[in-house]
Amino acid sequence: MCFLLSWALPSWVMFEVVPTKLFHYTLPLFPALTMMIGAWLAHLSEEARPAWNGLAARSWAIWWGVAGLLLAVFLVQLPITYGDGFSTLSLPGAVAAVAALPIAWWFSKQGAEVKGFLVLAAAAGIVQVGLLLGVAPRAQGLWVSQRAVQTLQQVAPGAGLAVAGYSEPSIVFENGTATQLLTAQQAAAWLMQGPSRAALIEERELPAFTAGLPASADVADRTVIEGFDYSNGHAVKLHLFLPASGLSAGLQP
Repeated sequence: MCFLLSWALPSWVMFEVVPTKLFHYTLPLFPALTMMIGAWLAHLSEEARPAWNGLAARSWAIWWGVAGLLLAVFLVQLPITYGDGFSTLSLPGAVAAVAALPIAWWFSKQGAEVKGFLVLAAAAGIVQVGLLLGVAPRAQGLWVSQRAVQTLQQVAPGAGLAVAGYSEPSIVFENGTATQLLTAQQAAAWLMQGPSRAALIEERELPAFTAGLPASADVADRTVIEGFDYSNGHAVKLHLFLPASGLSAGLQP
C-alpha cells in the first residue's frame, strides 16, 4: 500500500499544481488507484465492518454525499452559466451523482461491497460520459479559443493571427503553429505589416495595443469573444482587430 501511495500521491499533487491538464495525463495513476481499491475490497473482512459502520465511516459517507450533490449542481449549472441555458442532457449524470452513494452504502451495510463498488463505477461512467459528451460541449463560454478561431475564419478566412494577453496553448492548437503570441505593442506593429492579418487582443491589453498603433492606423474592432478561461479562473474578453485595408481586400464574408 505504501508503494501504491508513493506512486499516486506525488503525481496527483503535481497535476493539481500545474494549470494545464489533459485527460490522458493522469492515465499512469490509474493502475495504482485501481490496485488500492482492489486491496481495500479484498481485505474488508467481517472484523473490519464494525469500524466501517462507525462514526468515522458515516462522516466519510456524508462528505462524499455532499460532494455528489455539489457535482450534480455543477452538471446542471454549467450550461446555464456558460451556455444557452438548462440542458436535459445534464440530468442523467446529476441523478447518478446524487443516487450512487446511498445505493452503494446500502449494499455495504448488507455486506455486498463489490456490488456497491460496481454501482459507484457505473455512476462515475454515467457522470463522465454525460459531462464530456452532453454538458461540456454546450458550455460555449468555456471554449474561448475554439470560438475565437471560428469567428476569425468567418470574418477573415485565411488571415494570419497575432494574440496578445491570451497565451493559452489551445489557441495555437486551434489556429495552427503560425499563430503569433506577442505583447500588445508587438501585435500592433505586426498587424500593420500587411492586409491579410488579424490581431486578437485581450481587453486588459487594449491600452498598450492602442499605444502601439501608428497615429495614422486605420483598424477595426470587428467583434468581441467573451468567455471564461478555466485554466486560470479569469473571465476574458478578446477583441478581434483587422486593418481597414484588409476589410477592403475582401477579408470578410
